[in-house]
Amino acid sequence: MVVKNAAALGDSSTIYRLTWTGNVNNPDTTDEFSNGQQWTLSVYNPATDTGDQDPENGQDGWTVVYDRLVPKGDLVSGLGDGDEYTVFEIQGVSPSGQHLLYDINGGLSTIPTTLTYLETDENGDPNVGDNDGKLDFSDTTASYTVIFPCFVRGTMIDTADGPCLVEELPVGGLVKTADNGLQPIRWIGSRKLPADILAKNEKMRPIRIRKHALGADIPSQDLLVSPQHRVLVRSRIAQKMFNTDEILVAAKHLCQIEGIDVVDNDMGVEYFHVLFDRHEVINSNGAQTESLYTGPEAINSLSTAAREEIFEIFPELLDRDYTPMSARYLASGRTSRKLAVRHIQNAKALVS
Repeated sequence: MVVKNAAALGDSSTIYRLTWTGNVNNPDTTDEFSNGQQWTLSVYNPATDTGDQDPENGQDGWTVVYDRLVPKGDLVSGLGDGDEYTVFEIQGVSPSGQHLLYDINGGLSTIPTTLTYLETDENGDPNVGDNDGKLDFSDTTASYTVIFPCFVRGTMIDTADGPCLVEELPVGGLVKTADNGLQPIRWIGSRKLPADILAKNEKMRPIRIRKHALGADIPSQDLLVSPQHRVLVRSRIAQKMFNTDEILVAAKHLCQIEGIDVVDNDMGVEYFHVLFDRHEVINSNGAQTESLYTGPEAINSLSTAAREEIFEIFPELLDRDYTPMSARYLASGRTSRKLAVRHIQNAKALVS
């Protein structure tokens, strides 16, 4: 399926909401987008929210953008949807024949571009989800809820005083960074996810990167991170694909690599996120990984209390036109999976 002149509806800081409003049949047994449903898309504007400025609380601040969106999975011989995307027909607008693409991987450009979805893309990441070629409601929830990069309790972080458990790191403590030497921690957050939540939402489960999975002695011991936590990849393949030696790739997109997989966790998990003055690359269990990146998606996925704490430290994040610098190029989901496949095909380590 080729989508020409595709451009993001809003920028990365815009919050949208999809609501199932028409032909709501068997809502207790239906768990995926399908033809015949009707959806409403709304956009949130905090300036019109006279309440608590929380988009998840109440209707204040929300405005309808489209009130007749119909999933069209049967487009282009069934390529109108997949495990990680779906196409809606926008009905009731002029001219007719307009469509809205919803891809949970994000990263869509605000500049019109051409997107290509192949049959091989329909089932998404082969190691995550049910891979039935249909976008599940739970997948959309998971992609929004746990966007930020997190370390799992027990991870060892390299500091000025040697390796330290992430749960014991103090605000103000000095951590070794790849680019800027010792840097003080500005903020630390944590979140516990009980076993019942993980059982219902596979995409919230941590990813285990086993010892040596990234390269020789990298990591030096098993490393557990949130699915969206990016790890550093350094290889000739990365150079050829992205025109830079080092990139950051979300752990969930590397699950095709031997030794990297989703953890079946029946004990729950506690995630920790560590914030510096800037996006940094730090050492965790002997592997180079990212600190918390304060892009709009990550900030919007935090709790209201956490956002307020961060905004007090970094008020510039309140400026909708402000975009923080990333420590390395941030690879998108689809290209990250292609990167993993090429490393497998060429029997090359992700870090060399």
